[in-house]
Formats: sequence, C-alpha cells, structure tokens
Amino acid sequence: MCQPDGVGRDPATAPGTTTGTPVGRRPWSKRAPVFRLTFRGFLSSLPLISSVVSPRPAAGVGLVERLQGFDLARVRVTDPYYEHLFTVGVRHLLRLDPDRLLAGFRAVSFGQDPASAAGRSLHRGEGSRGSIRGQGLGRTLTALAQAYRQTLGLDPALNLELSDLLGHVIDELAVCQDRSPNGYLFAAPETCFDAVEERGTGDPWVPWDTMRELIAGTVDVYELTGNPTALDIASRLGDWIGERTSRWDDATRARVLGGERGGMNACLYDLYELSGDPKHRAAAQRFDEDDLLSPSGGELTDRRACPRIPRLLGALHRHRGLG
Repeated sequence: MCQPDGVGRDPATAPGTTTGTPVGRRPWSKRAPVFRLTFRGFLSSLPLISSVVSPRPAAGVGLVERLQGFDLARVRVTDPYYEHLFTVGVRHLLRLDPDRLLAGFRAVSFGQDPASAAGRSLHRGEGSRGSIRGQGLGRTLTALAQAYRQTLGLDPALNLELSDLLGHVIDELAVCQDRSPNGYLFAAPETCFDAVEERGTGDPWVPWDTMRELIAGTVDVYELTGNPTALDIASRLGDWIGERTSRWDDATRARVLGGERGGMNACLYDLYELSGDPKHRAAAQRFDEDDLLSPSGGELTDRRACPRIPRLLGALHRHRGLG
C-alpha cells in the first residue's frame, strides 16, 4: 500500500536501545523515497495500520504480528548525518524567543489587536493572515517535546534546558487561557472562526488548521514530558470546541468541512484517548467526513498534500479510537 521504492527495512531489534540508519535514506542519492498511496488501499488496510500504531488489539488483524512504536527515549540514531541535523535543530529551538512565540496569544487574552503583536512574531507569514497566527508555536511545542524525550537520560544538561523552555511556554499559555471565560486560547480573536461559519467578519482562511497545531502540540508535550498543565490546556480547548461545534447545523458543518481544517478530528481523538471526556469524542466526530468513511470509500478531489494527508489520518485515528 505505502512502501518506499527501492528502500529496505531493517529487521526488528531486541527490546532496549534501538540503533540504525533511519528507514528511507539513500546513501547514493539525495532524492526522497517515492510513496504511492491509494485511498481504497488505505481504507482496506486500516485494521493492519491500527495494529501498528495502537496499543489496543485491532479486529481483523489475524496472525499478523502487532507492532508498536518505540519510546523516543529508547531510540538512538547513530547516523552522523542525522545526528548533525538533530544537533542543529535543537540549537535552533533553544535560540527561539518565547516572548515572540507567545505575543499573539497574550494580545488576544488581553482583548488587544494581535496585529500589533504580529511584527514581533517569529514567523513573518503569521503577521499577514490572522487565522494562521500561532501555528508556529504549536509546531514548536511538538519539536521541543520530541527533543526533550530524545535527550532524556542521554544529555541531562540539554534535557533540563529544553524542559525549562517548554515549562515556561506552557505556563504562559495557561495564564493566557485563564483570562478567557470559556477556555478559548488562540493568537487571533474568535471572529476568525465566526467567519469560517459565515456568521461574521474576520479572516476565514485556516483557523481550524492552526487550532489543530496547537492542540497537537500541547498533547505531544503531555505525552512526551508528562506536563499535566499541557493536558489541561488541551482539555479546555477541547471543551471550547465541543461547545462551539454542538451549535452547528448541517449547513454550517458542511461549510466548515468544505474548507481547510487540518486533522482536527485526529487531534481530538488523541485528546479523547487521554481525557476520556465524551465531549471531546463528540467534537472529533463532528469533524469526521461521513462520505469518506462510507463503504464506497469517498473521493479525495483535492490533490494537495496538506489537506489530503490530514483527512486520511483523521480516518485512521477514528478507527483506532472507536473501531
């Protein structure tokens, strides 16, 4: 279904620290591996994929051995090229100014125009379109959490530095969220979500896609570092989303799903697995595409990767979470 052309896979190693050259690298070529994926093949393979990514047994797996991912703290990549990339990446993360990452969130929490803070953003694109503000912070949270987990037990000083930066950003996000009466946390006003629903003015471009980055980032921080405040932030955002989407009629839901909303259902199913809150499950289901999950398999008319892959992942996370 989805196999890189000409790339072999290392055999599984014994439990413990895992080493080896990452799958997909070609020493003789800089060209990336080519993946071929058909949607019908994706749907038909969901039981097998679920056995790979889920700790729960999946119906229909049969005699196929269930595989699980390794904890990043147990993985060591020894290839010099990737070691260098990791070092450079972590160095870049630690040079980021957290105040610039948080500028838009702080402005919104005080009822101020975040455009005035956009000039201080680390990402120039976030200043031109309001609904994309904060996307960089969500991705940075994921990167910091992964780097923290990767250095756990390997480099205590670096691990502590990453932990301190993550803790500061999460604590500041919690302060911003505490100023909201309904748990809303974003680097742009709620009017951008109203605009998507055609209920007001604002920037309707990709606020849901940006929200997905923020929820995924806070969930990653909790899962990889154990920071309980990160899960609390994500849960309160899930409550806000649950309340907002509960008011959608069929036309509004179709309008939202017809735009770019990233993998909102995927991140909400992830949150539901941690919180167990039925409101989060219901919110995730409102982002499901009914036609995509029908026996006919639906149709992916948009061939761009950024909307297509999240739609597939959303279907996968629904299968993993609900069966």
